Amino acid sequence: MLVLMLNKFFSVTVLSIITLFVICSCISAAIIIKSKNNWDLRTVTTDTNAEEPKEERGEEGSEPVHGVDEEDNPELIPTPTTSSMNKNEIIIGIEYAFPGTGKVFAETGMNGVKFFPENFYRWMSMQPNLDKPIDFSELDALVHEYQDAGIENITVGLRYDHDTASVDSTSFGSLNLGNDYSPKDENIPEFEAWLKEFVERYDGDGLDDMPGLRHPIRHYEFGVEYSSYTPEPGEKYVESLKIAYDAMHDVYPDVSIAHAAFFLVMDTAIAKGLDFDPEGYPQAITNDYGKLPSGNTKNYDEVKLILENHEYTDVWNIHSLGSPYEIDHLVRWLRWEESQRNIDPKPIIISDTVTSPYVGFGDGTRCNGFTASTFFYPVRDKQEHCKVAEYFEALVEEGTAQLEAFARKHTAEDIVKKAIIAASNDIVLINSAFTEDFEFLQNGFFGVDAGAGFAGWAGVIDVARNGRTQERTVKDKNPGWYSMKQMIGHIKGYNDVFFLDVDTEEIRLYKVDHPNGDFWIAWMNTQEPVLPDDSFSIELDLPGALGSVKVEKLLSDGKTKASQETMDASSITLTETPVFIFQ
Repeated sequence: MLVLMLNKFFSVTVLSIITLFVICSCISAAIIIKSKNNWDLRTVTTDTNAEEPKEERGEEGSEPVHGVDEEDNPELIPTPTTSSMNKNEIIIGIEYAFPGTGKVFAETGMNGVKFFPENFYRWMSMQPNLDKPIDFSELDALVHEYQDAGIENITVGLRYDHDTASVDSTSFGSLNLGNDYSPKDENIPEFEAWLKEFVERYDGDGLDDMPGLRHPIRHYEFGVEYSSYTPEPGEKYVESLKIAYDAMHDVYPDVSIAHAAFFLVMDTAIAKGLDFDPEGYPQAITNDYGKLPSGNTKNYDEVKLILENHEYTDVWNIHSLGSPYEIDHLVRWLRWEESQRNIDPKPIIISDTVTSPYVGFGDGTRCNGFTASTFFYPVRDKQEHCKVAEYFEALVEEGTAQLEAFARKHTAEDIVKKAIIAASNDIVLINSAFTEDFEFLQNGFFGVDAGAGFAGWAGVIDVARNGRTQERTVKDKNPGWYSMKQMIGHIKGYNDVFFLDVDTEEIRLYKVDHPNGDFWIAWMNTQEPVLPDDSFSIELDLPGALGSVKVEKLLSDGKTKASQETMDASSITLTETPVFIFQ
């Protein structure tokens, strides 16, 4: 997805090179969220002899307590483990992960992860010679690292392109310039064998399993995104999906297969304040598709092919690549599509996300000219576009600590907003962005600066990279890491998350039904871009609360320890930064 944002003026060939060099499609981790449709897509522990990861919880044996004073618990961020999770609660993870970072991500309490597909899930990389065995060594090492650290749920984004077995696949290392990844008719047996052996190795049934497997891997995507990452026509993709679905379920009946994720930017719907309208959503999607460079997306008719073959996907799979608020519309759109086809509601996953970029598909430092970026909500017009471009120009050219800190703050807040909105919509899985920065998106890449807006500065940790082994060494933790840990610490064990309508679009208020006491999460929806010199605020009269409350600000500004402020429940000042409110 990030690379797609750069491609407004590149040829399809260059796009493919850039695309596959970088990242598969959008960017994300795994939050597996409660489902009200009796689906349990969470991992079931199979290794009963494996040592459980120790739990950081303050005092030994104590439960997390909301609303405590900082002197009583300086961190205010208990680290959860899977053993005490409510079966319906969100499982939070991250993408795209590499070797060396399993422990630091497990420390946040997240319980899901998605590895870099090109390196670890790709058929061509695992079995370049069809006459040779499949090489699981690199993936095995990653599974061990992350499961041993305490992260159970791994989302596998299967890259099924193969230079020999695909109809049109031409690789240069992990790059692919082909136009049709579907298997040739004569290679369908090898295709099925790869999928079956893959699933068998990680299904946890004790037969031909990876040695030391702690938990089965249940969550698979067939293809990483329904866009230029799936270059064949929709009809051919669906044919391959059917083969893959049957083959994988034949080996592991409880496996959860997701189609390649829909890449729909609900920008128009949000900007126009579109409510749930059966006629409105298809038009909004069509309008937004028209804003994206040709070749980057599947058209709406191709999207409907997957909807009409719904029996070959266990979940709906979407990518959230815009503002957090598009999640509401994406869910409503899918539920409407189901109603048009008499489909029982399926669980929904958000397999990839991108930090709300503001701009993309071009040079983020330009609002005019051929190389200028496209703007996305909450940027609404040319004037705001140019204001955002000025910020990114300063960030790229000056790179001051203050300008970079704002980008980090934006990421930290966006991660939490997306997760909470997803939880309130009963999403099953969400992969949060990003594990680390992508410097090529920051400046100088083919003359494009800030080519995906804030996404280039979205890493939650700072790492040193070993180019040969892909091993990462953690150098520092960014605000996004602390905001995830703080959020997970508070919502751990919750029963439900509800959106509360307070009769204004400018306030986002969510109530968390929690066994240790209900609490709220709130922030201001500014409905316009927020930049370093901007100051927005609004007063919240908290419904159902009396007297004073304790308000804890999200750790998005570089602080590593949370503190609480006592406020009157009838006058709580909100900004764009989320706060946790305790009675």
